[in-house]
Amino acid sequence: MTTGDKTKSIVAFCILFILAGMIGCKNDNNLLKVEQKNIIEMTEQIMVITGKENIEDIQNKEINALTQFYKAFNERNMNLMQNVWLKSTEASMNNPLGGIMRSWKEIESVYDKIFNGKAKVYVEFYDFTIHKTENMFFATGRERGFFKTDEKEIKLAIRTSRIFKKVRGEWKQIQHHGSIDNPELLKAYQELVKK
Repeated sequence: MTTGDKTKSIVAFCILFILAGMIGCKNDNNLLKVEQKNIIEMTEQIMVITGKENIEDIQNKEINALTQFYKAFNERNMNLMQNVWLKSTEASMNNPLGGIMRSWKEIESVYDKIFNGKAKVYVEFYDFTIHKTENMFFATGRERGFFKTDEKEIKLAIRTSRIFKKVRGEWKQIQHHGSIDNPELLKAYQELVKK
């Protein structure tokens, strides 16, 4: 993807945000100033985010925010997960189990079930790109991992995007969307979670 294509993606994304009423964009050329060079260099160095990375060693704030999410998820750490997300009614999550969770309270209930359930779930983020404006960034890529119970293990393959908003100088996740393309995998995952 060329820099021009990435810029077009960011512009399209900002337009969608405007239409959804989630952010107010004014006619300001600086709004879409993209720090692609640094982000591209960083994503080339970090090919996979697992949450096991040493957060203290990560200088890029966007990669750091993503790493904190995967650390919270894979370690089942609700305190860290609460710190990652924007705790407001603006937050939303669309996940492969179906449904849209709106507000941190609803999203927290999903993580509570995952973290306190019998199944072990692990995902890592790869094949991703990051697109950034001054007060917002989104990361789009793929997750791989597993969902394992005593009886069965399913390999996960999820297309995912995460949107972060800058709040008092810190990146807070405001939206997550995940999709499982393979219908058989999606059905097996949904059935196993219901048990």
